[in-house]
Amino acid sequence: MGHIKKISFILLVMLLFNLILTACTETKEQEEQKEQEGLPDGTDEEIPEEDLPEITKLTYAGDFTEAFANPERGFNNRVDIMKQRDFSRSKSLGITVLHSYIYLWEYLGLSAEKPWSADITAKLPDNLLEDLQTGLDAVRESGMKVILNPGHAWTWDPPVVENWAIVKEHIRQINEIISKNADVVIAFEAGILGRWGEWNANSTDFPELYTMDMNSEEGAAFRYELIKYILDTTPDNVLLSIRYPVYIMEAKYLSENPPEGQAALTQAQLDRLAFHNNSFMVEPGDWGSYSTYGQRVWWARISGLAKGVVPTNDEIRGWMYGWRTSIGGNMMMGGEVEWSEPTDWGFEGTLLYEQSLPPLRVLSDLENVHTTHMSTDYNGIHIDLWRETIIPASDIGEPEESVYERMRRKMGYRLRLAEAEFTSLKEAGGEFKLTATLVNDGYAGIVRERPVFMVFDNGTNRYDILLAGTEARLWQAGETNLDISFKLPGDMQKGRYTAALWLPDISENLRGSPDYSVRFANTGVWDAQKGYNKLGEVQIK
Repeated sequence: MGHIKKISFILLVMLLFNLILTACTETKEQEEQKEQEGLPDGTDEEIPEEDLPEITKLTYAGDFTEAFANPERGFNNRVDIMKQRDFSRSKSLGITVLHSYIYLWEYLGLSAEKPWSADITAKLPDNLLEDLQTGLDAVRESGMKVILNPGHAWTWDPPVVENWAIVKEHIRQINEIISKNADVVIAFEAGILGRWGEWNANSTDFPELYTMDMNSEEGAAFRYELIKYILDTTPDNVLLSIRYPVYIMEAKYLSENPPEGQAALTQAQLDRLAFHNNSFMVEPGDWGSYSTYGQRVWWARISGLAKGVVPTNDEIRGWMYGWRTSIGGNMMMGGEVEWSEPTDWGFEGTLLYEQSLPPLRVLSDLENVHTTHMSTDYNGIHIDLWRETIIPASDIGEPEESVYERMRRKMGYRLRLAEAEFTSLKEAGGEFKLTATLVNDGYAGIVRERPVFMVFDNGTNRYDILLAGTEARLWQAGETNLDISFKLPGDMQKGRYTAALWLPDISENLRGSPDYSVRFANTGVWDAQKGYNKLGEVQIK
């Protein structure tokens, strides 16, 4: 036993000796390294990183396959925000735009058998206004936005003209709620007139319902008054979507030549006009969207917009294809596909027409009118056709895929960063320069005002520089070149930063949510937590 203890003691001494020797050796090696690096003894300072170059030039890989979510564009989902509060299903599908009717007739007790009642007063029921507010709160909570269409009727024609004073007051109360929630309301679809609120009723087809000839100058003046009143009672960032191009152009003409007792639309109001084509691809004239069924549009020839008083399909399409806002931006265009089943009044069904066309015709129609959004609910038979129809790969790198998948990706804007050159080494307060090439692979530009920021973020310090004068609505289909310069903040802390482009919502209460920020179609660029698009690194020295 004594021998074992002696051996253990010897081994312990040897182990301690080796540990001391190793420590001394490492210390000596560290001191020699410090001498070579010019570091004083006793310091543990690391070798500083090399400075970044003064200018960095990068190219970026595009994403041509993923149909990711982006605000205010793409397929929309039909919901009823007056009753529904959970929009998680829409969210899971990558949808950012909801569409909801406001069924005034349900709250007012109206029906086809009772299209109006002497009991209806100018004051809307309190529960209607409360349900609307609660629904809009739920939309905001979900990180989405909505298009609203209020109406006094569904499958029947409401006597709006005859009860205009009351209807006008109803619109005012609805618009008070919309104005308070304009951050999440994209557009007011000008319902009110006609069944489904589509302005498709007229005194020629339904003379017993109207005391006014809706195809006359008097009827045009009434439509103009309705449009003007909606625009006057909603804020400038809420668009007004109208079913028929002839009525959009009619409003433009009457703004230039106001009916007696009425004022012209402001330029901001004209820029808010939008188009919802609710008969997309159902027949050559999109069921009245691009045809008038022989109705005389009395102002068309006077204005020079048409050769005759009955504009042709091509003339009306040309109005929408060429429409630009005063800054040169795209009009918002959306819609849905009409029912496809044959009817008892001779209609053979819309699916036969679309099946007779080349598959790419659907996409070219969407592109020509710069489509922003389209219903993914109506009509299911056409949407199934889009899912089943395969189209070839495109020349920009899109894969062979279904019509539906390409629509999902390309509706509205799809901004892709191609290349950028920017200042990457500078002192605080120095000049920062950025030149970049952006490509919009989508069908349209951004249609509502949206700020653009240059962000410098190192996790501790973040600087958001508003790029005043940079207009994102002009980044339309095709290539856009950016040339930006500004002074860096004078108090900017030294260090390395991620430089990024940030396109948040214009409403400050939504600005911090990535759900409302624009994502570029690149790989490795999007920061989902911060909601911005990374360009590269910048060093402040």
